[in-house]
Amino acid sequence: MLFLVLGTNISVAGNKDTVFNYNSNPCLFSIHHNPTLLNNDEAIRAGLMFDMDSQTIVWQKDLNYAYPIASLTKMMVALLAIEDIRASKVHWDDQVSVNRVYYRGRGRYKKKYSVEEVYSLRDLITMAMVPSHNESTHWIAKHLNGSVEVFVERMNKRAVELNMMQTHFTNPSGLPAPSSSLDNSSTPYDILLLSLELVKYPELLNITKIGYAEIHNGRSNQVYRNHNGLVRQYEDDIDGLKTGYTRNAKFCLAATSIKENKRLICIVFGVSDVYTRNALVAKLMSSYYQSMGMLALGNKSDTQLEKEPSSEGVVEDLTASVNSEEEEDEPVELVKTVSTVKKYHKVRNGESLYKIADRYNVYTSDIKRWNKLSSSKILSGQRLVIYQKVIKYVPVVETDDQTDEPNQAVNEQKKEENLDDVRIESKSNNSLRNNIVTYTVQRGDTLWSIARKYEGITVEEIKKQNKIFDSRSLKPGTKLKIEIKG
Repeated sequence: MLFLVLGTNISVAGNKDTVFNYNSNPCLFSIHHNPTLLNNDEAIRAGLMFDMDSQTIVWQKDLNYAYPIASLTKMMVALLAIEDIRASKVHWDDQVSVNRVYYRGRGRYKKKYSVEEVYSLRDLITMAMVPSHNESTHWIAKHLNGSVEVFVERMNKRAVELNMMQTHFTNPSGLPAPSSSLDNSSTPYDILLLSLELVKYPELLNITKIGYAEIHNGRSNQVYRNHNGLVRQYEDDIDGLKTGYTRNAKFCLAATSIKENKRLICIVFGVSDVYTRNALVAKLMSSYYQSMGMLALGNKSDTQLEKEPSSEGVVEDLTASVNSEEEEDEPVELVKTVSTVKKYHKVRNGESLYKIADRYNVYTSDIKRWNKLSSSKILSGQRLVIYQKVIKYVPVVETDDQTDEPNQAVNEQKKEENLDDVRIESKSNNSLRNNIVTYTVQRGDTLWSIARKYEGITVEEIKKQNKIFDSRSLKPGTKLKIEIKG
């Protein structure tokens, strides 16, 4: 096997660090490869870590080999969008109308329908960079350049301008092309050049560092989880940039961190699973910070710890894994919810109202009320409405990044309370003093998100206090009475 390196001076500094100084393209930076930062890099296909202060690549593996990059593609989409915003060609608050296709039902009953939705350009960029929403990149492309084809040409032109000479784009999303040879591809070094452009824009880092993004589509709000789990795990240290995954690319990540004003950029390609990818990137960054006499990721100085709020009383969310071939695979955080499901029961011979109530764990009086029965007498073949309570573990964020078919999402983030719509009354109850709060339902509210606004209140208590039998009946403008124990 023959390796040819052009325009380089190579020297060895000690037994630990091998120093490569590239005096011409393809590399413009000094490379001080320190293998001790990562004892075993076999799990990584290619990658590098860059110290912005010294303008030095401090660790690398195959930094100039091109591989498929999946959703790292969206970094170029974000760059072009922000450059147009800075040039006043478009604006953050531009309203973009789109027709979204949804599917209802299953099997032969599955029906396709479309809904017109409106997003701000800011929200589209957020959707592309945080939950890696594929279709949003097409909407951005059309808004900026009129067509996806013209926008992709612009992506490739900008790559050349940035000296990303081994990068090629065929679409703005990073999804696989019809032929694997046409998949969007790049090198760790080229992605570093792109990352260096992006970190110039603090408004973009303010997007990529958030753990959860609340998006309004003109009809309702949805909360999406950041596919980059490191920004949630090390929220004070890591503030971007982008993840990527397809079967060919495997798990990729371009991450950036800052501690004590020292910024690092770490890029890895082709890791077999998301947990290994995140662990390796965290290990590289922590090892380098510690080699500089600093604290590892997640560790804070005594002064920082004094400023941290207490975590007492915080309940951990349950986690589960969700896999999708073209979706970036991250732990999905779940919350326990109690919902009411409307069912129909056909009475069989010999069944009594009591037996049916016992089967669905409801009261006979409830069945009579739901069906407007004046007595407990029921007939064989009679169809009864049953509202059954079902405990579910609902993802805080669900987004199918391959089909862009959204699921019902729970609004995890608290909304600002409209104090004009809240009225507090007091009443005595033995030794307890309770407050009755009147809350006006806002667009996008769910019973769960409302319950989160008031400490100690559950969804079931709100439903019981307001005689709500079907959570789907909650509409904006509805007045809810919420009893808070004081």
